[in-house]
Amino acid sequence: MIADSLAAGWITSCGLLLVVAGAGKAYASARRRQGGDAIRRVLRLRRARWRAVSAAAAVAECCVGAAVCASPGPLRAYAASSYAVSSYTVPACAAMAALGAMFCALLAYARLRRVQGGCGCLGWGGDRQAVTARSVVRAGLLACAGLLGAVSPAIFHHELRPLPFAAALVAGLAIIAALSTGRIAGLGPRSPACRRPLWRARAVTAAALADSGVFQAMAAAAGPFGPESHRRDGCVDEFVFPRVGGLGQGVLFRVTHTGRRGIAVHATVITGDVAATS
Repeated sequence: MIADSLAAGWITSCGLLLVVAGAGKAYASARRRQGGDAIRRVLRLRRARWRAVSAAAAVAECCVGAAVCASPGPLRAYAASSYAVSSYTVPACAAMAALGAMFCALLAYARLRRVQGGCGCLGWGGDRQAVTARSVVRAGLLACAGLLGAVSPAIFHHELRPLPFAAALVAGLAIIAALSTGRIAGLGPRSPACRRPLWRARAVTAAALADSGVFQAMAAAAGPFGPESHRRDGCVDEFVFPRVGGLGQGVLFRVTHTGRRGIAVHATVITGDVAATS
């Protein structure tokens, strides 16, 4: 059936995401790269224990993702043959749903509480990818795909059609790639002069700022931050993040839209007496 083939392709794309994410975490751990500080702070773990947790998560993601991708339906879709569901398909999908729900809850909490640091979701980029709405949506896709495979095992009983399966697989991977690289936030009309977004300008600029290395470095050094205030001056957006505790009043980020070259970020630490520029 076409619907079953589409569902199987989507589930397989999410399984591939788990494999890539697990491999990325394993690679980062092997290279001794720090990542996932936001999640580490949510769980209140020290760095030494966090490395062990991250390594265990990498193994779990690789195993679950590989089991989902190797389930009978997706594995032999191009052979267009019909066969029974294996004993590990439903448990693998259930495990993917559990992982996705757990990731979604942790990321949503970190974003809601404005916990500073990267999510370390994919591992390859270390801590450069901040916790954004895209991260939460991506985890939600994992949970939904796993739940669908767990509660509807009949998907893999039927003969899968190669073209719908391939279309759903490619579409799922494209959506995941867009959510992982932030391309969705960059779409839409822009001003002709400095290429500033015209639709949801503040949200899009804030997301670009959160992904920048300057913001991540300042958040690690001067954070945590409270809710920000915003002001626009032509092609420049100014965000003031008050500091929660410690010395100083906050950090001012000036985000300058430089046309097709993207954005330039300048950070100023605001203290009680002087402003130290970084």
